[in-house]
Parts: sequence; structure tokens; C-alpha cells
Amino acid sequence: MGSTADLEFKWTTIRETNDTVEAYDLSQATPHGFFMVFNDRGGDGPCAIDITAVGAFEDTADCLGYLRYYELSEMLDWRATFEQDRGATPHDDVTSPLEAGLAAEVTALATTLEAAIDQEPSADDLARLRSAWNEAFTLTNPGSTIEAWGSLTEVLGSSHVSEILLDEDHEGEFEPLVAALLAGEFDTDDPARFPEALAALAVVERF
Repeated sequence: MGSTADLEFKWTTIRETNDTVEAYDLSQATPHGFFMVFNDRGGDGPCAIDITAVGAFEDTADCLGYLRYYELSEMLDWRATFEQDRGATPHDDVTSPLEAGLAAEVTALATTLEAAIDQEPSADDLARLRSAWNEAFTLTNPGSTIEAWGSLTEVLGSSHVSEILLDEDHEGEFEPLVAALLAGEFDTDDPARFPEALAALAVVERF
């Protein structure tokens, strides 16, 4: 677990240098990392984006650092970046979190994330953090949603992921995986199971 200062330096540097966020490369994932299904959207018209990706972070603190020092900073800077890149003011329906009257919520969220990085947040703490993030950014443009997060088994067993697998798995490819999860028998250390789990997570992604 990195300190707040270390993670601030890491994620600020990656953001400011436009470096690759390797956490979103599932080929780099490890069975005991901290996983997050993240929806990122913004813009309008043909330039709009709506992406759902699965990140595999080193641990909980690394993911929280990413949200605080990469995503949160990126969202707050989005309008300025838009104007700099496009040389024009965004349409009226492009509303940053601050313009949406969410300054207090964003400040509180930043403070909460920073405090959580140096702790080991419980499942309840993480649930509250996820709710706070989603409430702040679900209706903004740009916006984002944490669809699921936690250990590999927690994310695979989440309602969001399991519903997608049921909808997309027309040939029953993931039935053994789902059965093992439901029975509490999914072993993240089983070398045969881990590639199967990553394949299931890849189904969730939308680019």
C-alpha cells in the first residue's frame, strides 16, 4: 500500500504526461489485486464518449489514489481542456461537477478519498465511497459511475457483472465460473480459473 503522497505523485504524473493507465490492461492483472468496473462518459454529438472498462489495481489504496488524483482531477479540468483542445466553449449540456452546484460534494469526496488511502477501508466504507462518487457524477457531463469494485470474486459476483454475463453468454461458456462463484468454490489461485475470470471481465468492457 502506497502512502497518499506516493500515490498523489504517481497518478498526477501519469495524468499530466498522458501516460498509459496500465491498470486497464487486464493482461497485467494479478489474482489478488483490487478490481473496478468503471464507466466514463462525456461530450456531446459525434465526439461523445461512453466507455466501460475494467481496471486491475495493485490494491485498494492504488485504486482510491487513481480516483482522487487522476479521475477527479481530470473531470474538474475537463471543461478547460475541452476549450483548449477545441478552441470553443462546449454546448450548454456539457456541465462540469462544479457548474452543477456540486462543489461541496466534490470537496468532501476528495477529502474522503484522501483519508481512505491511508487506511484499510471496510466493505461498508467502500460501499459508501462508491455511492458518494456515483451520486456526484452520474448526472454531470462529463460523468462516471463505479459499477462494481472489490476483490476479483466480489466483482465477478456483483449484480452488474453477473447480469451482463447472463445476457451475453449465449453458449454457456461462463456457466462453470458462475456455478463456482455461487457455490463459493471459485479459487483465485487456481491457474486454470484466473484466465477464465479475466475472459469474463473482458465481456463487461465497452469501448
